[in-house]
Amino acid sequence: MDYSVQQIKKMVSKKHRAYITEDFVTDLNHLSTDPELARVYKENFLTYINVMQDGKWSIPEYIHAVKFVSLKLMGYDNTKAYSIVFPERAEKLTKNGQQIGAFSCMYAKSKLVVAIFKQSIIPSYVLNAPLYQDALNELAKMIKDPGIKGMTKVKA
Repeated sequence: MDYSVQQIKKMVSKKHRAYITEDFVTDLNHLSTDPELARVYKENFLTYINVMQDGKWSIPEYIHAVKFVSLKLMGYDNTKAYSIVFPERAEKLTKNGQQIGAFSCMYAKSKLVVAIFKQSIIPSYVLNAPLYQDALNELAKMIKDPGIKGMTKVKA
């Protein structure tokens, strides 16, 4: 699904609406040549948009961070994700004989990336809700079972 200028402007803070142009939306709609990655990037762009409400970061910085976090969530390590998000920087660092790992680690610890990662964390009570319900069902069965003695029920 491609987005329009109006859709994106409704999702960002007033401070950032000036950045939303046809060129910007075209770039957003074509974040990757890989259709699966492009879909993930676009979905995550919208999912983590509330990070932008602080107004500390520019839209391009936000897009880079979303791409980086998306790749990390897909199992890429810092260096590989950094190289994909910033191919020119990675190439320049490699030509200069510098290690990309140090730069990718610093980027992974940046405030914007950390803020987006925090948005992606699923609370354990949500993640484990099915297990909790299964445990409650088992306890209910034990309570109703006349063959199970009182102290066993209490310990369970």
